[in-house]
Amino acid sequence: MLKITWTPLAITLLCAMAHAQAPTTTTTIAKEVKVPSATAEANATPAAAAAATSTAEVKKEEAPSVKYSLGLGLGYTLGAEAQSNGTRKETMTYSFTPGLSYGIYRASVFSLYEQNLKDTSKNGSFIDPILSFSRSSFELNKYFKLGPSVSVVLPMSDNSKNNTELLYSIAGAASLYLQNKPLGLDGWNINYYLGYQRNFTRYATTNSGDLVTMQRIRQRINVGYNFTDSLSLSTRFQFDSKYSSEGIVRNDFLHFQTLSYKINDTLSVSMGHTNSGATLKGENYDNNIKLYDEAASEYSAGLDISL
Repeated sequence: MLKITWTPLAITLLCAMAHAQAPTTTTTIAKEVKVPSATAEANATPAAAAAATSTAEVKKEEAPSVKYSLGLGLGYTLGAEAQSNGTRKETMTYSFTPGLSYGIYRASVFSLYEQNLKDTSKNGSFIDPILSFSRSSFELNKYFKLGPSVSVVLPMSDNSKNNTELLYSIAGAASLYLQNKPLGLDGWNINYYLGYQRNFTRYATTNSGDLVTMQRIRQRINVGYNFTDSLSLSTRFQFDSKYSSEGIVRNDFLHFQTLSYKINDTLSVSMGHTNSGATLKGENYDNNIKLYDEAASEYSAGLDISL
């Protein structure tokens, strides 16, 4: 919008021009003018006044907004094979993950309920809910990003309340992400996770006499590939080192492979395989890490909703 300030000299020139013969055609050239404030005009030099009318716009930095999210999950798990005693694991899981984001920071609560489908006499159970605080990853250099997080675990499961008598847990973790584009690895997602957790319990042993894990170091390697914008394949290998109050270390592993299909921005489905357990067999301490195990492997299918 053009704004004109009328000065005595301008009015005199305008009156003189009114008596002159006007041209038959008139061409108007519009320019965007930044008008300084009255205080700036009063104190500005001619050079400063000219700079103040520059067409360059000054962008105001927008304040971060608060965003809410909700994740809902429905999962079905089936043991890979029936065991020698005829049993075969079959469960349903229901997850609920509300979240809140403010700029680069995010807080969320993950809770899950597991229902035994084979033995209905057993009550379902909650896992311990996890309250997490994280910051979006920041660039370390051309090839890596780092994403830190902290979390608190509260006892809600029957095992934590009635067996280990967990009071609470605190944890800190960092994820190192490989930036795939500089390496020409478009479509790949690769990251390494390192986390430490400290458990605070009422006693050093469980009610059944086993040693309670007081500290845990968890390492994960995640690898994923996007075939299309909707179809992706991911795998994880996880290694836990668990320390008791007596200094005894026990190591566990977990790995999975999951094929996911994103139907739209809200709905996605998945199917996969998981195997987990102790890294060493209890009797002879042989290596227990396998891609597939007839006793521990499980197949799963899931439905996830993001709101």
